[in-house]
Amino acid sequence: MADYIVQILKTFPCDSGVAIKDIVYIDGSNTWQKAKADSIITTYAKGIVLSKPSSTTAVILIKGTYKDFGTGLTSGTKYYLSITTAGSFTTTPPSENNDEDKFIVLLGTAVNATDIDFDIKEPIEIL
Repeated sequence: MADYIVQILKTFPCDSGVAIKDIVYIDGSNTWQKAKADSIITTYAKGIVLSKPSSTTAVILIKGTYKDFGTGLTSGTKYYLSITTAGSFTTTPPSENNDEDKFIVLLGTAVNATDIDFDIKEPIEIL
């Protein structure tokens, strides 16, 4: 398991399709699902999956620095919840509304090329 500077870290029930490094939200039955910035229901991202002790439980970082996240991060770059791929993130927030719900959800900022500081913000709807 990677190193973490943890502020809030906990194990929760999750959907079996959730994978390590997925951005997740809590559904109506208190199960963690992949978040996506295209619906008011799925856009309230609350954490990132760090590990999966079983197919239906996940250790989730709610807030803090995920060390050794991987390579390819750009220091100082902000990362946002993806509008196209559930559970994923991007460096480009959605910017227009073409008859679809879209939300900007800031997930965090890269500390360096391998670490990202997660401090997920509330969604902002694009009108």
